[in-house]
Amino acid sequence: MKLIMSLLVFISLSVNAWGDTHWFETLKHNGSDEDLYRTLYFMPKGGDLHNHNSGSVFSEEWYRIAVAQEDNGYVYYTKVRINNCRAYADTIFPYFLLFRNIEKTEFDALPECEKQEYALLKDLNQEQKTAWMDSIRLDKAGEGRNEFFETHWQRLNALLANPYLRAETLASNAKELAKEGAVYLETQVGIRGARQADGTPISAH
Repeated sequence: MKLIMSLLVFISLSVNAWGDTHWFETLKHNGSDEDLYRTLYFMPKGGDLHNHNSGSVFSEEWYRIAVAQEDNGYVYYTKVRINNCRAYADTIFPYFLLFRNIEKTEFDALPECEKQEYALLKDLNQEQKTAWMDSIRLDKAGEGRNEFFETHWQRLNALLANPYLRAETLASNAKELAKEGAVYLETQVGIRGARQADGTPISAH
């Protein structure tokens, strides 16, 4: 219903002001915030250039697709607590990063103390699941470039080595852009660093 109403608003404004080069100004002054948002959302767009796929996927999609990778043999764990398992000299930055994702082969190699810091991604409770998704999006005042570039990819971590997941997130991203009227996508998806479910590297050649 909202889609129909939005299109009707857009069509009505366009028809009534077809010759008026200020129709958008009319919409801005007379329409609600929702009218303006939905008009812009559904307007045809050109394309998204230099799109970094791993930085463009919705958090909810990351979670859904990552959990589903068990069908391809990939099982993920994510850090939900810090037990101070490491000596002071070994506590480098990634150790303190909550919701950093690792694959089962890496989890199995951890000492017992560190294993207790992780939970199976698919078994997160609602609070943990919400925090996991919030950890890879800018959802708080003050979060910006530094938060995005210094923690986003570091948290995704092992997820980015899964070629099935890369393909499925690319398809998801393309569908979301299409919903917004984009007709062209020039994406950036790396082919290096991919691994099989047992941790074996996959050659880029």
